[in-house]
Amino acid sequence: MQAIERRQAVQALRDSEKRYRALFEGANDPIFIFERYRFADCNSKALETFHCTREFLIGKTPWELSSPTQPDGIPALESAIAKMDAAYAGEPQFFEWRITTPSGRVYDTEMSVSRLDVKGPPCLQAIVRDVTARKQTEAALMAANRKMHLLSGITRHDILNQLTILHGYLGLMREQITDPDLLGYMDRQEQAIEFIRRQIAFTQDYQDLGTRAPEYQDLRECVIQAAAALTPGLTLLTEVDAVEIYADPMFGKVFYNLLENAARYAGPAPTVRIRCSRREGSLAVIIEDDGPGIPPGEKEKIFLRGFGKNTGLGLFLVRDILETTGIAIRETGEFGKGARFEILVPKGGWRVRDAGV
Repeated sequence: MQAIERRQAVQALRDSEKRYRALFEGANDPIFIFERYRFADCNSKALETFHCTREFLIGKTPWELSSPTQPDGIPALESAIAKMDAAYAGEPQFFEWRITTPSGRVYDTEMSVSRLDVKGPPCLQAIVRDVTARKQTEAALMAANRKMHLLSGITRHDILNQLTILHGYLGLMREQITDPDLLGYMDRQEQAIEFIRRQIAFTQDYQDLGTRAPEYQDLRECVIQAAAALTPGLTLLTEVDAVEIYADPMFGKVFYNLLENAARYAGPAPTVRIRCSRREGSLAVIIEDDGPGIPPGEKEKIFLRGFGKNTGLGLFLVRDILETTGIAIRETGEFGKGARFEILVPKGGWRVRDAGV
């Protein structure tokens, strides 16, 4: 019986090794095996991707085939040893790494390194993904965006300068004109100038949307900063939880636009109340004012581009900022009793602020 069991165990081990070797060689990504800090094995995809032979590779250290300084700014030797030591200690590592092949070609990669529990000396397995093409595309897009931002910034600046000149000449004309009809036409011209200014300001805001990675932002701080940027006259009552919301860096603009709308439409001395409500893991941020409210037929239209008495862009921008990270907004107020906006943050999109922060 013991001899049969031994043969079965040996056969099972061989079958397991065959399966592992099949997976190892059949993988579509390069895979390396390390013993301590040196290459001990690799699959065929690794040799194909990085254009080297197994004989050249085995026995070398990873920093011998790496760019001297890595994407994190740390020298390759120091960074490799730190990451490999952590992996040997049982902490899987995922990081960006820059490889330099024997021919001098440089590859940007993403590496996943973990301990390989096998008999014999301690080993690591590194699964490597070549992201060079993606990095090159990202760099090209960033360069194109920089040029576009520069051009649009110069254009906005030039237009605003011309509007200032136009506004100045209208002021000079107003001093010399007494005809009420002509003065009325000039009022409309100045309104058009202000409309153009607002449109230009919107293009600046919309250009910035999505250009930086989302981040957790202090809800109270966003509300406070938005209120501080408005002219006096609005009474703000806040009952906001100590929470942080994962949103586009322009998240503060959401509250600025909502408060500005209340200041413009809710009467000469409006009161706005902002509070939170937790709903089965999600978070609702509720903004209410004591103005006339929104007619039932306009509750969705107010978020459309161009709808409204002014530029019709504020609430359009608000919705786009929030949708960047899956946050929704809706108007649920009762017409005649004030506007009520609900910002709905999904589960996982917010967190309670650390008391030590």
